[in-house]
Amino acid sequence: MIRASFFDAQATNTGQQAARVVTVIQSQPSWVLRAALTVAFLTLTAILLVVVIPAMLLAAVVFLVLVILRRGWVALRRALGMDRSGRRNVRVITR
Repeated sequence: MIRASFFDAQATNTGQQAARVVTVIQSQPSWVLRAALTVAFLTLTAILLVVVIPAMLLAAVVFLVLVILRRGWVALRRALGMDRSGRRNVRVITR
């Protein structure tokens, strides 16, 4: 009698474990979903590499060129004596 109840308990436990395994397997993504996610990730990465990174590099080059032009303009104005760093037409009031 004790043996029969032991086997019944094992069979019930095995059935619960099998049901849990089936549930875990069904909750895992299938190979089709994994392949689709991989393709989507690779597509987004390719877009990032092809569009965003060159745009950022172009913006950095444009900014660098504008900085160089501005510094050249300021240096040229100083060399020609057109430096307006001080105030003009301002009366100093002494107290």
